[in-house]
Amino acid sequence: MSVRLVWVELGELIAISKLITDNSRKIPNDPSGHINTGIDAFIHDIANTAAWNTRTLISTFSELGENFLLFAGEEFEDGSFITLEETIESLNNFEKLGSRFFSSVISKHFGDRQHLLKSCSKDRFLDFLQNQRVLSRSSTWFLTQLLIFPQHTREIFSEALEKLLQSYINSGLRNAITSTAHESLSILTHDRSRTMLTEQLKHLSRAPLGGCVILSIQHLLPDFISAPVKFDEGTLFLLGNSLSIELSKHNHETDLLKEFLRNLSDRTRFCILKALSDEAMYVAQLAELCGLSKATISHHLSALGKLGVLKKSNEGRKVYYSLNKDNLRKIIRDIDNAFLRMEDNR
Repeated sequence: MSVRLVWVELGELIAISKLITDNSRKIPNDPSGHINTGIDAFIHDIANTAAWNTRTLISTFSELGENFLLFAGEEFEDGSFITLEETIESLNNFEKLGSRFFSSVISKHFGDRQHLLKSCSKDRFLDFLQNQRVLSRSSTWFLTQLLIFPQHTREIFSEALEKLLQSYINSGLRNAITSTAHESLSILTHDRSRTMLTEQLKHLSRAPLGGCVILSIQHLLPDFISAPVKFDEGTLFLLGNSLSIELSKHNHETDLLKEFLRNLSDRTRFCILKALSDEAMYVAQLAELCGLSKATISHHLSALGKLGVLKKSNEGRKVYYSLNKDNLRKIIRDIDNAFLRMEDNR
């Protein structure tokens, strides 16, 4: 099984549509606040300026979302970034992409009735769509229009996407998410990450995986994974970026451990840590103990301070340094766990 990683910007609109229509979904963890601020601005803009076709598309995105990724183009090359402008341009091939989308939706929601597509007249199939109770009115309307008036549906779809693109840009979401997307794909393109993604999919997906699996990463629903979308090239998933967040955190912790061990190998810094393990000391005392100038000791204390292993307290004009034993214990536990993982992976 081969795995391709892509970022289809349309996937972010699908994710935000799910957030808008399902209030129980979690808002993404966003330390900077830029994404959540952007979501609020996007929702406000849509509520106040969007026409009926855009509102209908948001509702349809929420229900049939991952299937809409098939409108992003005919090929999904590994590592590619497919912008909303490129998706809108690909609608020039709407008839072919629309047919692929329609078949995918029917296969997913009406697998046992898929034979109707081939064996029934258009009128009979339309009658079936109008009377089914599986899909919402918005999704049923879109599919019906697609079947009867494909070119008119293309115009409605393109116009709604243009509006969503403008709201996406004006809200600041595009700027906030695009930089995150580049970082996510950079992290996930490593072989180890692909292996972990494959294992995650096998665990979460009910469908057997084989052939080519295409993962479109989105960043507004980190823990979300879509149902598989089958098409000629393989199987497509819309996947949250929780693994890239986890790996980014792991990489940061690994870098911190490496830096700690590097500092520990320095004789002066080891001398300082050893001295402070007994009692708090100020710069002049450490300089005398280590046989170095106060300026040199201050430089080493600054480097150790960045690792979070020191605490400072003021007594009069003197600044006393001591060990941050809680952080040291955590670092030591992390080192222990890192080597245990290495042993387990052998």
